[in-house]
Amino acid sequence: MGLEHISDGTSQTAGVAEFCRGDWFGRDVTRLVLKSHSPGVAGDRLGRLVSECLKLELSEKNTDGAIKGVTWMSQALGQTLYNHTLPPNERSCTNDPGTIQEGAWTAGSQHPGGVNVLFLDGHVSFKRATILLSVWRAIGTMNNNEAISGEDN
Repeated sequence: MGLEHISDGTSQTAGVAEFCRGDWFGRDVTRLVLKSHSPGVAGDRLGRLVSECLKLELSEKNTDGAIKGVTWMSQALGQTLYNHTLPPNERSCTNDPGTIQEGAWTAGSQHPGGVNVLFLDGHVSFKRATILLSVWRAIGTMNNNEAISGEDN
């Protein structure tokens, strides 16, 4: 697929963002993967996953054992890929006993307050962790025709 197929515009579509490598014992939310009891992410269940993920206590009992970015040669969510389910620098969650292919795998950085995002037109922009979730999700799509203004992000 070429850039001509990106109807939302290359300047409004994220290509990649920063992604913090996880660790087993840290309490840094940008590095943890928690397990949710949500039944998947299809359809209207995405909202339930997000809600459950944000309610989970940051504790050993709620981690799923996955470590973000450890097997960097694997092209899979949680290893080298992320999604726009939750805002930048938020926790990541999988389904329990779920699969690594479903869940919220967040962009994260050690920068206070946000992440750097490389857009498909080649420019890099710092996106705040407080970005509206609707805007964060919109820049993660390429053909949903969302309008994003400068004030939104």
